[in-house]
Amino acid sequence: MLRHDYISGEERLKSTRWGVQTQTSLEYQLGIVGQLSLAEAAQKFVHDKITGSQHPNGWDHQLSTEPGVFVRYQWQGRLVNQGHWFDVVPDYSVALGNIQTYAGAGVTLRLGANISGFPTRTFSPSFAKRAVYEPVAPAANVAPPRCGFSWLAECYVFVNGEGRYFARNLFLDGSTWGDSHSVDKEPFVATWSAGIRFRLVPHNITFNYVYTWRGREFTPVPQDSVTRDGSHEYGAITVNWDTYLN
Repeated sequence: MLRHDYISGEERLKSTRWGVQTQTSLEYQLGIVGQLSLAEAAQKFVHDKITGSQHPNGWDHQLSTEPGVFVRYQWQGRLVNQGHWFDVVPDYSVALGNIQTYAGAGVTLRLGANISGFPTRTFSPSFAKRAVYEPVAPAANVAPPRCGFSWLAECYVFVNGEGRYFARNLFLDGSTWGDSHSVDKEPFVATWSAGIRFRLVPHNITFNYVYTWRGREFTPVPQDSVTRDGSHEYGAITVNWDTYLN
């Protein structure tokens, strides 16, 4: 899968205590699904050779091979206080492509110390080509806030809620061309997440933990589903090197 992001933004002062940033991004992904994606070989190798997990089955029902195209536009607005300990970030997005087509909106709340930049998605951090804006500079002769340790530049907790309305989801609707297995997707899917982030002073290395709850995505709910309503939950730990932060 090939991915590229273009990000632009602007900022303005709203008052002596609050500032506003906006950011727009255009992301596109090109790839392939089906046998040529090598997903079957990759999963079986990890299960059999690395983790020793149960041998994965069901690959005889894999989707047909086809190119995957995904284009996504996102707008984010950020209201941040001068001390950089709290911000509110609403967003909306529109995606088009044979992989997924949807419209979504959400909001993120962050609370901590020296909060910078915009929230990024867990598995796909923004590859910014320019510095992230800070709308309100700290007062003169005031050291930037730390998190209790000189080597810890940024720390915060966050919660996020998002809703998406899907017109198409290849992995539920089935192959674009030709016959394949499919299920009845839920057009509206809600997602809630919460987590914590730490950024180290050296090299801007960040550690993130995110816990996510996602509502039912298709019907009917399988009889052996872990949850009766078809929702699912998962946690993720990621380590990033944020080269675009100061």
